[in-house]
Amino acid sequence: MNEISGPKGDSGKRDWSHADSILDAKGSPAAPVPVPLDHALESTLAPDHSAIVPAPLIVPRPDLIASQGILAKLKANQLGRKAAVEQLQVQYSGQLDALKETVSQAVKVHKTRIAVAAEEYLRTLDSKHLELLTQLGMRNAATRWKAVTDLTDMAVAKIKEIEGKDWPQRFIDDTMAKVFEVRERVANEIMKELGTEHSAEA
Repeated sequence: MNEISGPKGDSGKRDWSHADSILDAKGSPAAPVPVPLDHALESTLAPDHSAIVPAPLIVPRPDLIASQGILAKLKANQLGRKAAVEQLQVQYSGQLDALKETVSQAVKVHKTRIAVAAEEYLRTLDSKHLELLTQLGMRNAATRWKAVTDLTDMAVAKIKEIEGKDWPQRFIDDTMAKVFEVRERVANEIMKELGTEHSAEA
């Protein structure tokens, strides 16, 4: 193996004075600047913005203030029972329309956990609406309204299917319309029964 060596002086030792003079003239090689550990981790673990996970869908809780107002007017004899039932029916349909629009737009921009958020919304809406029907005096309200709540499973399953598909927006909107149309029709039939019952009793 060849050795890297400088010229030998009178003492027989290697003479590195020439090399030292060159280093002194140019300055010693700069020592590496230590990088703070936090900064090093930041640079190596920086998020890849090209692969950002879509934000989950956030759905506000159903607005039930108007429904409570309708019930309050009924109890204060400021509104007839038939009119109260009709207004509650409109209010419920409006809440479903709001969710339908939110879900359709969320699928369009590829948000996640859409079915989870939609199910929570529907469960809350139906639970509160059942309370209103009970307060209105509907017989067997829980048994009757179960026909609506049972449709939640079907609706959520369909939303999950849509969530995982890259469908044209028109197909998404049509599918969502059909899912909510069934729920709304069944709910309206039950509300109509409530109005008919009290008309017969009057």
